[in-house]
Amino acid sequence: MLNATLVMVHILASDLNYMCETKTTNGYCVCNAEHHRDVKYGGRRLLNLRNFKRSIPTIDKTLKRAYPITLFHDDNQAYIHDDLKKLRSFTSRPILNAPVPLFSDRFFNGRMKREFVNITNNCLISQSCGRSFAYKQMNYLFIYGMFFETNALASFDYWLRIDADSNVIFRVDPFEHMHATSTHILYQGPYSGGGCTDTLSEEVDTYLAANAIQKSEAIRTALIYQSYYYGNLMAGNLNIFRSTRYKDFAAYLVKKQGIWKYRWDDQHILCYASNIFWPGRSARINALNKHGEYR
Repeated sequence: MLNATLVMVHILASDLNYMCETKTTNGYCVCNAEHHRDVKYGGRRLLNLRNFKRSIPTIDKTLKRAYPITLFHDDNQAYIHDDLKKLRSFTSRPILNAPVPLFSDRFFNGRMKREFVNITNNCLISQSCGRSFAYKQMNYLFIYGMFFETNALASFDYWLRIDADSNVIFRVDPFEHMHATSTHILYQGPYSGGGCTDTLSEEVDTYLAANAIQKSEAIRTALIYQSYYYGNLMAGNLNIFRSTRYKDFAAYLVKKQGIWKYRWDDQHILCYASNIFWPGRSARINALNKHGEYR
C-alpha cells in the first residue's frame, strides 16, 4: 500500500463570527443573521457529522486499501474530542488528529495587519464574494497551510482531499494510478469560469514575468478562460507540492491578500500551478462524485 492519506476538514474557525456568511443590505456588507444563528447552535458542525456518517462508508466500500484519514480541525474547540470519537465509529480506517495553525496575526505583513478588521468582519472589497472568513481560511489551508504550516502530512507521499459532503465512488485506486503513471495531480474538470477571482490572473501574470517563466499556450489558455479544478475531490503528489518553486508561487499569492479580500480559491490556484510547473502531468480522477450537503 502506498504512503498516502485522505484529507478532510471539520470546521475551521476559532470564532463563530468568522463562520458567518455575508450579504449586501442597503449597500452595506452585513452578516446573514439566519446563517449565523445556524452556526451558533451547532448547525454546521452537526451537518458535517451527518455528512461524514454517510460519505465515509461509501469511501470505505469502493476504496479498499485502508489509507488513513487526516482530519484537519481547530483543536481549541470544546466539541472536537467528542466529534473525533464519533468519526472513528464510522470507519475502521485510522483517523489522524491534525490540528492546524489557524489564520492569525503571525501570517500578516504590515499592510495586511492594518486591513485585518475589514477582512475578518467579511466586508469585502468585492461584494459579490460574501463568504465567511472560515471559508477563506479553508482556501488558505489547501494552497499553502497544509503543505508548509503543519507537519500533519509530512510522512505521506500522496494526499486526496474529500469534502464532508462528497459521496465518492472510486473506480480505481487514485494513489496507485498516480504512482503508476507518474502523474502529479488528479482532478475533476478542468472547467472554465471566474467567481471570486478578481485580479488573480493579473497577479499570476506578474509572478510569471518577475520570475522569467515562459508563458506556454497551456498557461495562456488557463488564464484567459480562468480554468479551475473542482476542488472537493482532488489528489496530488506531496513531494511535488512541497517543492521550493511551488512554495514560492503560493507564498506570493498569500502575501497579495487575495484569498481574504476576494476569496481566491484553491480550485483556480492549483490549476494554474499545474499548468505552470507540471504541464502534462495531471489527469482526470476516475471516480463518481455526488457533491452536496446531505440533510
